[in-house]
Amino acid sequence: MIPALSGAEFANMDPGHQLYAESRGVIVSNVDQGSPAWRNGLRSNDVILAVNRQRVMSVGDLSKILSGKSKTIALDIMRGDSRFFIIVQ
Repeated sequence: MIPALSGAEFANMDPGHQLYAESRGVIVSNVDQGSPAWRNGLRSNDVILAVNRQRVMSVGDLSKILSGKSKTIALDIMRGDSRFFIIVQ
């Protein structure tokens, strides 16, 4: 993972998840308060749907995309009933 997301833990999320029954992505299972991930806006139970417009369906997808050379990362996030982007550099 990239340093800007350190302090966050990610898990695969299958359809039917108790919080997001219709969504598929990677769930943020934990974020240490005060960590770089926290300061960049990630919170526990956020769902990462895409990174840089590339759909993520697993932690493996997320790792693969984040291992690229892009210096700026756009995370497509679902939190509750809201969907938004977090831009990380």
